[in-house]
Amino acid sequence: MDIVVEETVAADFITALQTRIQPVSPLDSMAEAGRKVLLADFVKMLQHEAGSRSGADIEDVHDMRVATRRMRSALRLLAPYFKEKVIYTFGRRLRKVARALGAVRDLDVMIEGIEHYAQTLTAPPKPARKKKQAAADGAASEAAQEAAQEAAQEAAQEAAQEAAQEAAQEAAQEAAQETAQADPAVTAAALQEVIAMLKFQREALRADLIDVLDSKRYRRFVQAYSVFLTTPGMGISHDSLYPLGLTLPMLAYEHLAAVRAYAHNHDIESAAPDILHALRVEFKRMRYAVSLFSAVLGTEIDGFIDDLKKIQDHLGRLNDVVVAQAALGDLLTDLDTEQAVALQHYIDALAAEQVQLQSTFLSVWQRFNTKTVQRKLALALTAL
Repeated sequence: MDIVVEETVAADFITALQTRIQPVSPLDSMAEAGRKVLLADFVKMLQHEAGSRSGADIEDVHDMRVATRRMRSALRLLAPYFKEKVIYTFGRRLRKVARALGAVRDLDVMIEGIEHYAQTLTAPPKPARKKKQAAADGAASEAAQEAAQEAAQEAAQEAAQEAAQEAAQEAAQEAAQETAQADPAVTAAALQEVIAMLKFQREALRADLIDVLDSKRYRRFVQAYSVFLTTPGMGISHDSLYPLGLTLPMLAYEHLAAVRAYAHNHDIESAAPDILHALRVEFKRMRYAVSLFSAVLGTEIDGFIDDLKKIQDHLGRLNDVVVAQAALGDLLTDLDTEQAVALQHYIDALAAEQVQLQSTFLSVWQRFNTKTVQRKLALALTAL
């Protein structure tokens, strides 16, 4: 395949790579199965490059970042099956791109959060949601009391998890309305000024991202990586011939063991945010390990991945809240009094949401560790 990379990756180049994507087979060696999934994610990364440059849709940065994360996770997983230099070289370039994307994405999330918060200041209360939460709490409590069998216990945990998620979402809105009751319109207007400042910072970070994407190093990376991903046998190590069907169950349970070890080493109920962040990373690695090769697994894997996603969403929101409090707290000294007071209201709401998310994570964790959820992974692996 002749590789010609333009200054901005052209649609025909991406299309040419798409035609080289092939389905994964359990009989593929780990190296070649890995090469196939890497190519698919590389194409996704390139498809969102133009949108990440323009900023027209914030989801482009998100999707491009996810693709780079998946590839970095895959390279880590595939390290035994490729030469060390291959893993190091491509991993380093992907890390550079991921960091530039992450800087923009972090501000996207912060801006979106403040915009949503500002809307809640003048929004009427939603008693229907509170009634729904109360009903979910009641269902969870009743199921828990009557749980003489495992199915009833798991139903209670699932109901409690849903109620916990709703409670966490409402915590920020309630805190917003309580702290800004004096003059919500003034607070909302001051927050718009803060948002404008953050958008200005975001555009500076987007310029940095564009510099990375315009660099000769990135162009060389795209060219070299394209060749690597479309050339079977390139860069493999001596251990590369182990088939996917033989290796994947071991990898999946290694990641599961790493996740479940947190309950042995830490008190999940009172775990600090940094511990829960590390647990989130382990969950993310496990999700990538099974989702990368989900095509060769049984249909039960879809449900298991959904369960992993729920946990990642919970812990991901907790991490966003913690990061936002620190970043926005640093911003307070650069604001005038009115803006600082308004932003402090939002930071206080985030602090309340953090408490709620931490206190409700135990039910999410318990749900994941039920036999029903664990059985999904076991059944999915029997398809190999």
